Amino acid sequence: MYNNKENTSTPREMQGLSEVKEIACGEYNTLMLQKDGYAYGVGENSDGQLGTGGATTITSPTYMKNSKTGYSLSGIKHIASAGRLLMVTTGENGIYVAGAADHAQNFTESTTKRTTLYQTQTDKKSISNGMYKKHIISNRSNYRFKGKNLDSRI
Repeated sequence: MYNNKENTSTPREMQGLSEVKEIACGEYNTLMLQKDGYAYGVGENSDGQLGTGGATTITSPTYMKNSKTGYSLSGIKHIASAGRLLMVTTGENGIYVAGAADHAQNFTESTTKRTTLYQTQTDKKSISNGMYKKHIISNRSNYRFKGKNLDSRI
């Protein structure tokens, strides 16, 4: 079903997932967060933006991996995706990122591409991801942003 590259105008059920509570779409991929706190990705993955541990296209839902353990990351509260970068938050443990980081908009000072979820910030509760900018709200309700500021868009 996922591998046929057939466009559809009729909604179809994605097999293999249940109780999905949140979705986020990147340029050519989709992220799904289940109620149990596990997240999955499917689609284009050339920069590791699905956080699955590789950099090849994923044709069926695959869980995101923690860079420290190599296993799936549990307790995910929110997901965000834009372009070739993924961000997730676990609430108490902060923000994890995967994928491209062309302008270090992943809240690290590095532009290193990451194919698994890498922890960058702690004490964050909300995230939003734009093509070249990232926004976060801390547990103390402080607002921060970072990224490429074309035409004063941040």
